[in-house]
Amino acid sequence: MRASASRTRVDSNPVVLERQVRDVAPRQPGRGSSTYRRALLAVAALTVVLGAGLAGYAVVRFNPWAEEGGPRPAERAQSKTTTRERRAREDRPARPATGTVTPTVPTPAPEVSYEPFSSTIAGYQTEVPSSWSFDQETTDDGSDVLYRSTWSGPDGTELLIDATPTAIPAPPPNAGSPSTVMHPLFGSAQEYVFSGGRLPQCAERCVLLQIVDGDGGGYAVLAGGGGLAAARKVARHAALELAPYDV
Repeated sequence: MRASASRTRVDSNPVVLERQVRDVAPRQPGRGSSTYRRALLAVAALTVVLGAGLAGYAVVRFNPWAEEGGPRPAERAQSKTTTRERRAREDRPARPATGTVTPTVPTPAPEVSYEPFSSTIAGYQTEVPSSWSFDQETTDDGSDVLYRSTWSGPDGTELLIDATPTAIPAPPPNAGSPSTVMHPLFGSAQEYVFSGGRLPQCAERCVLLQIVDGDGGGYAVLAGGGGLAAARKVARHAALELAPYDV
């Protein structure tokens, strides 16, 4: 009985119980112990493994180029370069077609030499092409007198000069609107370019210059049948050289 009571008193002693608890609880490893170092290494290794796994997950999740069959980063850069080059080609102005391109150049009027001409009947003088043949000079007696002289040149070209001493010349109905050409003697001449009408010389485009002499009459100079450039050159030369001729 004494032994049992003594054991009870020992067990209920607070000092003894505290020592017993300390003896039973596991000891924490110190910072300098080998156990502590091994624990740190294990935690570091686990952190590295987890970080690599998360990084791999991030690459697979957010990098579409890492998918099976997708282009690699180098291929992606090449694709961007190809796109920029394609857009640059689209923005670049189109190059002209290669090869020999012959520009369309208007046919120049043939060179024509001129010689003086005088009409004693119509009372004028001018210059006409020297290589052309003089066809006729006619007089139409009527209410208004008309004197017509005609010259024929190469390629069907013709030159007509009408003198109407008692009537101001009027253009044909299909002549259209004129342009003004300065004349050294009469001040100006009205130039018409037209086609069609009664004159065969105007089956193609012809050039007509009309001059008012200031005395109630005037002159009409027309050329056509051999191209517009040649007709204008001949008609203007004959019209601008025209002057009254005193018999």
